[in-house]
Amino acid sequence: GDYYNNLARYSKLMQAKGIEMVEPEEAAFEPIWCAWGYGREFTMEEVTNTLPKVKELGIKWAVLDDGFQVAEGDWRPASDRFPDGDDAVENLVETIHDYGLKAKIWWTPLAADPHSKALEKNPEMLIRLENGAPQFITWWDAYYLSPTKEETVEHTKDILDLFLNKWNFDGLKMDGQHMNAVAPDHSLENPEESIKGLPDFFHMIYKEAREINPDAVVENCPCGTVMSYFNMATTNQTVSSDPLSSWQIRH
Repeated sequence: GDYYNNLARYSKLMQAKGIEMVEPEEAAFEPIWCAWGYGREFTMEEVTNTLPKVKELGIKWAVLDDGFQVAEGDWRPASDRFPDGDDAVENLVETIHDYGLKAKIWWTPLAADPHSKALEKNPEMLIRLENGAPQFITWWDAYYLSPTKEETVEHTKDILDLFLNKWNFDGLKMDGQHMNAVAPDHSLENPEESIKGLPDFFHMIYKEAREINPDAVVENCPCGTVMSYFNMATTNQTVSSDPLSSWQIRH
């Protein structure tokens, strides 16, 4: 038979053991337009000029994607794209809302660029391998942050407050294969604490996001890879992971 039957059984077994899934958000099933179509070098004019067509087509969401930020880890608006800083992003979200759309923002948690201000301020956030080197994320040219460290948690809460409270986005597009798993952190007394604590990190994100906005959509996209079951428990929007074919979707 269809192997989804066995996946459903596995899910029921895991939920019986206490790993329960959060309820899906109705808005998570609405169609989305994403500014990633313009790539990292998008302009504000491209985004705002597309919004009338987005509304005309009946799409409900507009996503500000990769490229808005100064760097991974430094999630302030890049000055070349947002010369007015935070005010420019707030105005963009207000414009999206004026069209009757909901706004989502792209984000790659647990990643920070080597020379980011985030790491200059809190180098303790880094995962350290057995030889003392940081764990590298090849796709982003960034370093892994350790999910259980207090500095990482506080850094992440500050970002959530910026995105959902100050900028007033309605949802999060969390992205990156690195979200599925982390290396043992040898700067901890028990290095495997980082591995075991990763699902709690995403639970914290979901809880904080929903406390700020009770209807927040929290997407977890491990980008072309199969999502960790343990991380699935606290996301209310799952994706097909950039499918290239129906074969990949089925797997």
